[in-house]
Amino acid sequence: MIPKIFHMTAPTKILLWEERRVQRRLQRLLPDWRGQLWDDADNAELMRRAFPQFAERYEAIGFGVMKADIARCAYMHAQGGFYFDTDYKLLKPPDRSIMSQACVLPIEEGAVGGQAFKIGNAVFGSRPGHPFWAAFIEHVFTAHAPDTLEDHRKIPMISGPRGMTVFYQANRARFQDLSFPARDQFHPDRTWFGLGQKAGTVAFGSHLCWASWRGKSTRHAITNFLRRKLTAVPI
Repeated sequence: MIPKIFHMTAPTKILLWEERRVQRRLQRLLPDWRGQLWDDADNAELMRRAFPQFAERYEAIGFGVMKADIARCAYMHAQGGFYFDTDYKLLKPPDRSIMSQACVLPIEEGAVGGQAFKIGNAVFGSRPGHPFWAAFIEHVFTAHAPDTLEDHRKIPMISGPRGMTVFYQANRARFQDLSFPARDQFHPDRTWFGLGQKAGTVAFGSHLCWASWRGKSTRHAITNFLRRKLTAVPI
């Protein structure tokens, strides 16, 4: 059973306007859940406590998004609950069929077993201490060298969605109690510049993909800034 805790993370506890709207929506739709906002200092302390063997290397990582990828897995290991990106719009509370699972990894692309299959990491849930999380964190540090990485383009393939997917596919025999909700439930196609989604009442939420961590040209940065504000208005 997944406990009623939701986690978010940001560099500091001072969120941007649109991120605060996402946070308030979570609090409104999940009134009996405990919400926890983790900042960089909290994440470093959690790693020192839960994964002391990797803590020094974690703090040496040069990319905040990679640290956040690892930290969100540590939340599941230490406390369980649900993790939500600060640009993830919850539409309705996860129901009993979701909350009764041991570990929920929503599909972002394709279907389990298909060539296009990819797990998303903008949202997922778990009971505390599920072995998948510690195993994946250990894999990131032992199979890769995140503390010496210089190319941010490799992050998704190491600690991000693609890295998590490849790790699962190579170790699926070890983790047979994982649940993979279909794409329409947590990652439906978006419409109208991200203001809507195509899955109707099937969807529990939608990833708005503000993508603040990626490098952008000035034009893309301005476009994304406007899109962030526009999609946050109806939240």
